[in-house]
Amino acid sequence: MRRPYISESRIHLSLLCPSVLLTVLACWSAGADAGDSDLTLWYAQPAAKWLEALPLGNGRLGAMVFGAVEEERIQLNVDTLWAGPPVRQDRVGAHKYVEEARKLIFEGKYSEAQRIVQQNVMAERISPRSYQTLGDLHIRMVGDGESAAAETSPIILGPWRRADKKKLDGDAWLGTEFDDSAWGAVAGRNDLSVAVNSEVAFRTVVELSQAQLDAGFAALEFGPIDDYSTVYVNAKASGRTNEYNKAQSFDVSKHLKPGKNVIVVVAGNVGGPGSMTASAKLTRAVVATGPYRRQLDLDTAIATTIFEKNGVTYTREIFASPVDDVIVVRLTADKPRAVSGDLALDRPVNYEVRAVGDNRLAMRGQAAQGDRHKGVRYETQLLAMPQGGTIAAIGKTLVVTGADALTVYLAAATDYNLKNPYEPHQYNLGDACEKQLKAVAKKAYAAVRADHVREHQRLFTRVRLDVGTTAAAEAPTDVRLEAVKKGAHDPALIALYFQYGRYLLMSSSRPGTMPANLQGLWNDKIEAPWNADYHININIQMNYWPAEVANLSECHEPFFDLIEGL
Repeated sequence: MRRPYISESRIHLSLLCPSVLLTVLACWSAGADAGDSDLTLWYAQPAAKWLEALPLGNGRLGAMVFGAVEEERIQLNVDTLWAGPPVRQDRVGAHKYVEEARKLIFEGKYSEAQRIVQQNVMAERISPRSYQTLGDLHIRMVGDGESAAAETSPIILGPWRRADKKKLDGDAWLGTEFDDSAWGAVAGRNDLSVAVNSEVAFRTVVELSQAQLDAGFAALEFGPIDDYSTVYVNAKASGRTNEYNKAQSFDVSKHLKPGKNVIVVVAGNVGGPGSMTASAKLTRAVVATGPYRRQLDLDTAIATTIFEKNGVTYTREIFASPVDDVIVVRLTADKPRAVSGDLALDRPVNYEVRAVGDNRLAMRGQAAQGDRHKGVRYETQLLAMPQGGTIAAIGKTLVVTGADALTVYLAAATDYNLKNPYEPHQYNLGDACEKQLKAVAKKAYAAVRADHVREHQRLFTRVRLDVGTTAAAEAPTDVRLEAVKKGAHDPALIALYFQYGRYLLMSSSRPGTMPANLQGLWNDKIEAPWNADYHININIQMNYWPAEVANLSECHEPFFDLIEGL
């Protein structure tokens, strides 16, 4: 029998048992924030990398919020988006060999026992398949006098050509005058591969206008490059990568010019599978022109970004509703008709995007790793509802002009069948998303928000931890963390630490969802570290250490369901 939850707990320092202290240390994870509330994480600048973004989740849908000023990126996840089909692991007749293996073990014949088990009991080894990102929602906010045209949307780099670096003479191939027509064309993912102990030069050309340069195009963004690379812009070395599983970004503003620009990536492989990234783009580097604040309120599970630009204060609220099962984005301004911009969806690989009418986008595809291991089919749709102003679909982008406010709802579905993984769902994924969006669109935003907060607090407010506070709690969270590393006394940071751990478990594991994986719910990659898998030696258990001592018994249920299904 599963233990019922306790209605509320108040934990004071004098009552803190060793197991709870261990939970406090185990809960702190990537990201953080603080502020005028003892339950708020906050920063004075946008996230510069994924690990600094703020996590949201309703157990099934997840989001990482970067808090950028104009070019906001919200990285998306759905808990069942995995590459690879289900593989039956039961060996018919395996039980017949278990007794024989036991007998050999008791006789001290361990090698023979292992051979029998390996040949007759253990399932055939499968290639790893990863939990994958659903993709990104891009929100580009445009102010007075700026165009919402696609000219200032991120520029996807390509097509690419490739050549073995050992066969290249000199360095003319780095420049704008070189003719690369004899190089091989990159037509698919296989053409991005790099053989062991070799280097491949990948080359592309991008035309830029002076208006685009003035608009701030200056950041080259790459997905993971395996194993290492050197990046050149117009024959100038502009960056290097040496972490095969991490995305990278480089400021190349001083090397770009109007007209023809040549981007070359020399990718090398020192062992195992190696490849150039399939995700490469040039984006705008824009900063706020006034006050800025990025925060995550653990008490409401709402991420908020507030910034000022051209005399207008903008507010962006984002949350993952466990009631309406959608991710919600709300954009407002302190002046009328000041909300303008565009919305887009994309993903590193295996996707297609289309507009549905003037206020909806749909992105669909099938998870895979390379050209193999076809996994679940997925679809995500967003519905944009401006208050005032106009909205129109231009290509694969929704463009909003002159609105007083904008509410965006995002739904997602896959064909993964939680009750029977061997029989994928056959229903129309687009219809499932549309049904979800139509239901939430009937409600006022205030009601959607209130329902979300009420359900979140039903779990979250059961535990209060008070270990005292000092003036150190007034600073942004990243500043507090650095101060503590240097010896500062900040007991309230420990309480925030503890509550953040509870928040992460609530956000990544709720009844009816998949259990929290190696990265909880959040992953920005196609091939995650260790595939963000379920490792039952200890890792998944560690996710659930806080479940009972932190009064979140219901969040334990997906873990029990996984165990019972093995």
